[in-house]
Amino acid sequence: MIRAIFLSLFAVLVATTSIADASTVEDFFRNREISNVQLSPDGEYLTALVRTEKNPGGTNLMVMNLATGKSEAITGYDVADIVWYYWAGKNRIVFMLARDDDDQFRQSFVVGIFSISPDGKKFRHLYGTGLAAIKYQLEELDSLPNDDNHILVQRRGKDRMFPNVYRLNIKNGKLKKITQNENDVLSWIADNNGVVRVGISSGSDTEDLNYELVYRSDSKSSWKRLFEFYGETFMVFGFDETNSRLFVAARLAGGRYKLYAMDPETGQLGEPILEDPVYDIYYEYSNTPHLVTTDEGKPVYFEYMRDRPRRIFFDANWQMRQKTIDKALPDTENRMVSWDRDEKRFLIFSYSDRDEGSYYLYDEKEKSVRFLIAISPWLDSENLANTEPFEYEARDGLKLYGNITRKTDIPDEPAPTIIMPHGGPYGVRDQWGFDKEVQYLASLGYTVIQPNFRGSGGYGYKVRISGYRQLGLQMQDDVTDVTHWAIENGIADPQRICIYGVGFGAYAALMGVAKKPGLYACAIGSAGVYDLELVARKYSQTGGRKGFGQFKAWGDEVFGNFKKHAERLRATSPVTLVPQIQAPVLIIHGLEGSWNSIHSDIMITGQLKRHDKRYQHLELQYGGVGFLTEQNEIDRYTVIGEFLGAYLDDEH
Repeated sequence: MIRAIFLSLFAVLVATTSIADASTVEDFFRNREISNVQLSPDGEYLTALVRTEKNPGGTNLMVMNLATGKSEAITGYDVADIVWYYWAGKNRIVFMLARDDDDQFRQSFVVGIFSISPDGKKFRHLYGTGLAAIKYQLEELDSLPNDDNHILVQRRGKDRMFPNVYRLNIKNGKLKKITQNENDVLSWIADNNGVVRVGISSGSDTEDLNYELVYRSDSKSSWKRLFEFYGETFMVFGFDETNSRLFVAARLAGGRYKLYAMDPETGQLGEPILEDPVYDIYYEYSNTPHLVTTDEGKPVYFEYMRDRPRRIFFDANWQMRQKTIDKALPDTENRMVSWDRDEKRFLIFSYSDRDEGSYYLYDEKEKSVRFLIAISPWLDSENLANTEPFEYEARDGLKLYGNITRKTDIPDEPAPTIIMPHGGPYGVRDQWGFDKEVQYLASLGYTVIQPNFRGSGGYGYKVRISGYRQLGLQMQDDVTDVTHWAIENGIADPQRICIYGVGFGAYAALMGVAKKPGLYACAIGSAGVYDLELVARKYSQTGGRKGFGQFKAWGDEVFGNFKKHAERLRATSPVTLVPQIQAPVLIIHGLEGSWNSIHSDIMITGQLKRHDKRYQHLELQYGGVGFLTEQNEIDRYTVIGEFLGAYLDDEH
């Protein structure tokens, strides 16, 4: 066992990695030593996932006794990672372990689910090893905070689509089925007593994008279908403390998501509790927690992402507590992420656009806030860049939004600029907050502009669907328009603009230099998708499998059918438009990424070579969109920095 003083451990980290005046690529992309800090239900311990010097190849559980200050790594994995964990009562911690397979795609698979006591002495293998864990996927459904002996889990069978629900005994590993899936349910929701009462079903036709909400009054009642809804228009958060209302987000008549307290017996929504004139109060890729409740299900607050996070409180005591914390930490966003059952101690995560985050302990009795741990203490937030929201108008009049990041100490004049469209591309958006990639690029002296073009999430259904089947067309026009906006407003030097993206952001980067050859000085595509016909074909093929028809339906809706729309798909694919590219291009790819992106990479580099274009090609051993290893990230961004310097510096 590794024994140390928890806070001293991180004091050593700070001392051995002193803050420099200018951060290096290694500083930005080194592995973080700590993540997922939690407070135990009795408030006596802190836990975290850490990387230790003894086991640098995996993430392990560290437990700290708050009274003594002593800490201990209670697991010692070196070739696997703890994916998630949580406290199941005050005496047990449940966690899932996964590791990377050695196949050509470097896929991550579940090793098993385990429980362990805070002192590390009582260890139990609860479920799954190797192929068995893959074949019957187990997912945590409800931690049952008022039951110290059980949790609820969903187990998917061979189809991997429609799970049954089990009660898992965390002391002996026994599984008991409590809900049989008879309605093609994709996901379940339990009430505050652990009774499974709501399901999201694929509906009577599993080949379209219509879903159904199924419900029962109690464990003995029959299931009934409440109503049908289309695609991304409805979301269930959970029951209130009386178990008689459901908090849901819904889009009515193609508008924005609003928050409702629904009567599940009738399916009636009533009047909205919360709505926003510009933003959805929910979207699936948000980094906000949305509805926060006590263990009894009492709603405390709802948080959603505008241009910055917005929090609406339902409880006056919690609101006063938040004000006390914000007064003590005035320059950051501060979120209560964990607390004891008596609500006397609260773990606070504090972050900003320039600060990756720190953890603090708030004591309710003393009204005190005490610093615990910084995630990346080697980065000096004072030397990092500010991220500010902006809005611009597309050529057809659609109002769009984005973020601009630049250091405050650069001259107030047009600067070398990176246009950075996000991946996804549908339903995703770049949000305010700390982004190490953006901060690294800004540290090199570049202004970074992240446009949330049509098709992005969080701005209402109109903006979302206006991007469907518009890749390379209106979506690309939005990226072009933000580039002209930056030039016209004196932000970007028109001779020194590069366009860079990952995944579908890489697609937009290559389309940018193909459609507008004189607008960009260079382009970078990382783990890119460059052949839309191939993407549409893969969605169609996946949708041909039993139970997966909705994949085909979704692919046909947002990309188009690979047969019916083949001409458009080819005409809006970078692999087809390589002859039009004039700017130098950097293509980055992992040798063991997804089949789609590997094939796209081979095709785009082949075309660049065939047409004698200026390009560099960086291949990394273990790849995909997230390049997995610390050294890969450092190597990738070192090459990116050198490439940008060659084409955006003053002498170019």
